[in-house]
Amino acid sequence: MWRPGGSRTSNFLASASIIAAALLIGLSQANPLAVLSELPDPPCSATSNRTGTFVDLHSLIRKGHDDNYLVSGYDYNSNFTLNICAPVLSSDNLDFHALSDAHNISAFYQKGGITYSLGRASSTPKFRGRKLILEYTGGSLCPKLDSNGAPVDGKDNEDGYRKGALLSFTCDRELIGPARVSFVGQQNECSYWFDVRTSSACATVKQQPLGPVAIFGIMLVPPPAILTFINLGSPHRYLTHLIL
Repeated sequence: MWRPGGSRTSNFLASASIIAAALLIGLSQANPLAVLSELPDPPCSATSNRTGTFVDLHSLIRKGHDDNYLVSGYDYNSNFTLNICAPVLSSDNLDFHALSDAHNISAFYQKGGITYSLGRASSTPKFRGRKLILEYTGGSLCPKLDSNGAPVDGKDNEDGYRKGALLSFTCDRELIGPARVSFVGQQNECSYWFDVRTSSACATVKQQPLGPVAIFGIMLVPPPAILTFINLGSPHRYLTHLIL
Protein backbone atom coordinates (compact mmCIF):
# COMPACT_ATOMS: atom_id res chain seq x y z
CA MET A 1 0.00 0.00 0.00
CA TRP A 2 1.17 3.56 -0.72
CA ARG A 3 2.22 5.71 2.26
CA PRO A 4 3.51 9.35 2.23
CA GLY A 5 7.13 9.60 3.18
CA GLY A 6 8.15 6.24 1.76
CA SER A 7 11.10 5.68 -0.53
CA ARG A 8 11.10 7.35 -3.94
CA THR A 9 11.05 3.98 -5.68
CA SER A 10 8.09 2.66 -3.75
CA ASN A 11 6.21 5.94 -4.14
CA PHE A 12 6.85 5.91 -7.91
CA LEU A 13 5.64 2.34 -8.26
CA ALA A 14 2.57 3.11 -6.21
CA SER A 15 1.80 6.21 -8.27
CA ALA A 16 2.29 4.28 -11.49
CA SER A 17 -0.02 1.57 -10.22
CA ILE A 18 -2.72 4.14 -9.43
CA ILE A 19 -2.43 5.66 -12.91
CA ALA A 20 -2.56 2.23 -14.52
CA ALA A 21 -5.59 1.25 -12.47
CA ALA A 22 -7.35 4.45 -13.51
CA LEU A 23 -6.61 3.63 -17.15
CA LEU A 24 -7.97 0.12 -16.69
CA ILE A 25 -11.15 1.53 -15.16
CA GLY A 26 -11.59 3.80 -18.16
CA LEU A 27 -11.13 0.87 -20.51
CA SER A 28 -13.51 -1.33 -18.54
CA GLN A 29 -16.24 1.33 -18.73
CA ALA A 30 -15.89 1.80 -22.50
CA ASN A 31 -18.66 0.51 -24.71
CA PRO A 32 -17.15 -2.62 -26.35
CA LEU A 33 -19.55 -2.46 -29.32
CA ALA A 34 -18.56 1.14 -30.01
CA VAL A 35 -14.87 0.25 -29.87
CA LEU A 36 -15.28 -2.76 -32.14
CA SER A 37 -17.42 -0.88 -34.66
CA GLU A 38 -14.61 1.64 -35.15
CA LEU A 39 -12.20 -1.09 -36.24
CA PRO A 40 -12.20 -1.90 -39.97
CA ASP A 41 -13.54 -5.34 -40.79
CA PRO A 42 -11.02 -7.81 -42.25
CA PRO A 43 -11.69 -8.99 -45.83
CA CYS A 44 -14.67 -11.34 -46.17
CA SER A 45 -16.18 -10.33 -42.82
CA ALA A 46 -18.77 -7.84 -41.64
CA THR A 47 -20.08 -6.16 -38.50
CA SER A 48 -23.73 -5.19 -38.16
CA ASN A 49 -24.16 -1.49 -37.37
CA ARG A 50 -27.51 -2.35 -35.86
CA THR A 51 -26.66 -5.17 -33.46
CA GLY A 52 -22.85 -5.28 -33.37
CA THR A 53 -22.94 -8.86 -34.67
CA PHE A 54 -19.64 -9.88 -36.30
CA VAL A 55 -19.43 -12.65 -38.91
CA ASP A 56 -16.25 -13.96 -40.54
CA LEU A 57 -16.67 -15.80 -43.86
CA HIS A 58 -12.96 -16.13 -44.63
CA SER A 59 -13.00 -19.92 -44.16
CA LEU A 60 -15.46 -20.25 -47.07
CA ILE A 61 -12.97 -19.03 -49.69
CA ARG A 62 -11.95 -21.81 -52.08
CA LYS A 63 -8.29 -21.60 -53.07
CA GLY A 64 -5.25 -23.62 -54.05
CA HIS A 65 -6.20 -27.22 -54.77
CA ASP A 66 -9.81 -26.78 -53.68
CA ASP A 67 -12.72 -27.07 -56.08
CA ASN A 68 -15.15 -24.27 -56.86
CA TYR A 69 -18.67 -24.37 -55.45
CA LEU A 70 -20.84 -26.22 -57.97
CA VAL A 71 -24.53 -25.35 -57.69
CA SER A 72 -27.40 -27.07 -59.46
CA GLY A 73 -29.81 -24.78 -61.28
CA TYR A 74 -32.61 -27.39 -61.25
CA ASP A 75 -35.39 -26.10 -63.54
CA TYR A 76 -33.15 -23.33 -64.89
CA ASN A 77 -31.43 -26.02 -66.97
CA SER A 78 -27.96 -24.72 -66.13
CA ASN A 79 -25.51 -25.30 -63.32
CA PHE A 80 -23.52 -22.55 -61.65
CA THR A 81 -19.88 -22.30 -60.64
CA LEU A 82 -18.87 -19.79 -57.99
CA ASN A 83 -16.48 -18.86 -55.22
CA ILE A 84 -17.04 -16.79 -52.10
CA CYS A 85 -15.12 -13.53 -51.60
CA ALA A 86 -12.66 -14.53 -54.33
CA PRO A 87 -12.49 -15.33 -58.06
CA VAL A 88 -13.42 -18.79 -59.26
CA LEU A 89 -10.47 -21.10 -59.75
CA SER A 90 -9.13 -21.60 -63.30
CA SER A 91 -11.37 -19.18 -65.20
CA ASP A 92 -8.64 -17.71 -67.42
CA ASN A 93 -9.35 -20.17 -70.23
CA LEU A 94 -13.05 -19.31 -70.41
CA ASP A 95 -14.52 -16.96 -73.00
CA PHE A 96 -17.30 -15.00 -71.31
CA HIS A 97 -20.15 -13.52 -73.32
CA ALA A 98 -19.89 -9.73 -73.83
CA LEU A 99 -16.99 -9.47 -71.40
CA SER A 100 -13.47 -8.78 -72.60
CA ASP A 101 -11.68 -9.28 -69.26
CA ALA A 102 -12.03 -12.78 -67.84
CA HIS A 103 -10.05 -12.06 -64.67
CA ASN A 104 -11.54 -11.74 -61.20
CA ILE A 105 -14.81 -13.51 -62.07
CA SER A 106 -16.57 -14.94 -59.01
CA ALA A 107 -19.56 -16.72 -60.56
CA PHE A 108 -20.65 -17.99 -63.96
CA TYR A 109 -22.86 -20.47 -65.78
CA GLN A 110 -22.99 -22.02 -69.23
CA LYS A 111 -26.10 -22.21 -71.36
CA GLY A 112 -26.49 -23.07 -75.03
CA GLY A 113 -22.72 -23.38 -75.42
CA ILE A 114 -22.18 -19.83 -74.12
CA THR A 115 -20.48 -18.89 -70.84
CA TYR A 116 -22.06 -16.04 -68.89
CA SER A 117 -20.36 -14.18 -66.05
CA LEU A 118 -22.40 -13.25 -62.98
CA GLY A 119 -19.99 -10.65 -61.71
CA ARG A 120 -16.56 -9.89 -60.39
CA ALA A 121 -15.16 -10.85 -57.01
CA SER A 122 -16.05 -8.89 -53.91
CA SER A 123 -14.63 -9.44 -50.42
CA THR A 124 -16.94 -6.99 -48.65
CA PRO A 125 -20.11 -8.69 -47.38
CA LYS A 126 -22.59 -6.45 -45.60
CA PHE A 127 -25.64 -6.65 -43.40
CA ARG A 128 -29.00 -5.67 -44.83
CA GLY A 129 -31.12 -5.56 -41.71
CA ARG A 130 -30.32 -8.82 -39.95
CA LYS A 131 -29.37 -10.63 -43.15
CA LEU A 132 -25.77 -10.96 -44.32
CA ILE A 133 -25.31 -10.67 -48.08
CA LEU A 134 -22.51 -10.55 -50.64
CA GLU A 135 -23.01 -8.99 -54.07
CA TYR A 136 -21.19 -9.62 -57.34
CA THR A 137 -21.70 -7.10 -60.14
CA GLY A 138 -20.33 -6.33 -63.61
CA GLY A 139 -21.00 -9.66 -65.32
CA SER A 140 -22.01 -10.36 -68.91
CA LEU A 141 -24.60 -8.13 -70.56
CA CYS A 142 -28.21 -8.86 -69.62
CA PRO A 143 -30.52 -9.90 -72.46
CA LYS A 144 -32.85 -7.52 -74.21
CA LEU A 145 -36.49 -7.68 -73.07
CA ASP A 146 -39.47 -7.82 -75.40
CA SER A 147 -42.65 -5.78 -74.99
CA ASN A 148 -43.91 -8.27 -72.40
CA GLY A 149 -40.72 -8.06 -70.33
CA ALA A 150 -39.44 -11.47 -71.39
CA PRO A 151 -35.76 -11.99 -72.34
CA VAL A 152 -35.05 -12.17 -76.07
CA ASP A 153 -32.73 -15.04 -77.00
CA GLY A 154 -29.48 -13.99 -78.65
CA LYS A 155 -29.91 -10.24 -78.09
CA ASP A 156 -28.24 -8.09 -75.44
CA ASN A 157 -29.83 -5.04 -73.88
CA GLU A 158 -28.71 -1.71 -75.30
CA ASP A 159 -28.59 0.14 -71.98
CA GLY A 160 -25.48 -1.57 -70.61
CA TYR A 161 -27.17 -3.51 -67.80
CA ARG A 162 -25.00 -6.41 -66.69
CA LYS A 163 -25.64 -9.65 -64.88
CA GLY A 164 -25.03 -9.92 -61.16
CA ALA A 165 -25.39 -12.34 -58.28
CA LEU A 166 -26.52 -11.93 -54.69
CA LEU A 167 -25.43 -14.45 -52.05
CA SER A 168 -27.49 -14.56 -48.86
CA PHE A 169 -25.89 -16.30 -45.85
CA THR A 170 -27.80 -18.38 -43.31
CA CYS A 171 -26.33 -19.42 -39.96
CA ASP A 172 -26.54 -23.18 -39.38
CA ARG A 173 -24.61 -24.29 -36.29
CA GLU A 174 -25.53 -27.94 -36.82
CA LEU A 175 -24.03 -28.08 -40.29
CA ILE A 176 -20.68 -29.86 -40.22
CA GLY A 177 -18.46 -29.64 -43.27
CA PRO A 178 -18.55 -27.45 -46.37
CA ALA A 179 -21.12 -24.74 -46.88
CA ARG A 180 -24.29 -25.69 -48.77
CA VAL A 181 -24.96 -23.31 -51.64
CA SER A 182 -28.41 -23.39 -53.25
CA PHE A 183 -29.78 -21.56 -56.27
CA VAL A 184 -32.89 -19.62 -55.22
CA GLY A 185 -33.96 -17.94 -58.44
CA GLN A 186 -33.37 -15.32 -61.11
CA GLN A 187 -35.12 -12.41 -62.75
CA ASN A 188 -35.00 -11.67 -66.48
CA GLU A 189 -31.78 -13.68 -66.75
CA CYS A 190 -30.03 -10.67 -65.25
CA SER A 191 -30.15 -10.98 -61.44
CA TYR A 192 -29.44 -14.28 -59.68
CA TRP A 193 -29.95 -15.25 -56.04
CA PHE A 194 -28.18 -17.92 -53.97
CA ASP A 195 -28.52 -19.07 -50.37
CA VAL A 196 -25.38 -20.14 -48.50
CA ARG A 197 -26.05 -22.23 -45.40
CA THR A 198 -23.02 -22.57 -43.15
CA SER A 199 -21.82 -22.39 -39.55
CA SER A 200 -19.38 -19.69 -40.68
CA ALA A 201 -22.35 -17.32 -41.02
CA CYS A 202 -22.98 -17.50 -37.28
CA ALA A 203 -21.88 -14.66 -35.02
CA THR A 204 -18.37 -14.86 -33.62
CA VAL A 205 -15.94 -12.69 -31.67
CA LYS A 206 -14.09 -9.96 -33.51
CA GLN A 207 -10.38 -9.94 -32.76
CA GLN A 208 -9.47 -6.67 -31.05
CA PRO A 209 -5.78 -5.72 -30.87
CA LEU A 210 -4.56 -3.91 -27.77
CA GLY A 211 -4.53 -0.16 -28.28
CA PRO A 212 -1.69 2.13 -27.15
CA VAL A 213 -3.57 3.19 -24.00
CA ALA A 214 -4.09 -0.41 -22.89
CA ILE A 215 -0.45 -1.32 -23.60
CA PHE A 216 0.76 1.74 -21.68
CA GLY A 217 -1.42 0.82 -18.72
CA ILE A 218 -0.12 -2.74 -18.63
CA MET A 219 3.50 -1.56 -18.85
CA LEU A 220 2.99 0.73 -15.86
CA VAL A 221 1.72 -2.00 -13.58
CA PRO A 222 4.55 -3.78 -11.69
CA PRO A 223 4.38 -7.62 -11.68
CA PRO A 224 3.33 -7.88 -7.98
CA ALA A 225 0.56 -5.36 -8.63
CA ILE A 226 -0.70 -7.41 -11.56
CA LEU A 227 -1.12 -10.41 -9.26
CA THR A 228 -2.97 -8.23 -6.74
CA PHE A 229 -5.21 -6.88 -9.51
CA ILE A 230 -6.04 -10.41 -10.65
CA ASN A 231 -6.82 -11.55 -7.10
CA LEU A 232 -9.10 -8.57 -6.46
CA GLY A 233 -10.84 -9.15 -9.79
CA SER A 234 -11.72 -5.52 -10.54
CA PRO A 235 -9.83 -2.30 -11.38
CA HIS A 236 -12.15 -0.44 -8.97
CA ARG A 237 -11.20 -2.70 -6.05
CA TYR A 238 -7.54 -2.51 -7.03
CA LEU A 239 -7.57 1.32 -7.00
CA THR A 240 -9.28 1.32 -3.58
CA HIS A 241 -6.67 -1.16 -2.31
CA LEU A 242 -3.84 1.18 -3.39
CA ILE A 243 -5.26 4.34 -1.85
CA LEU A 244 -6.51 2.99 1.50
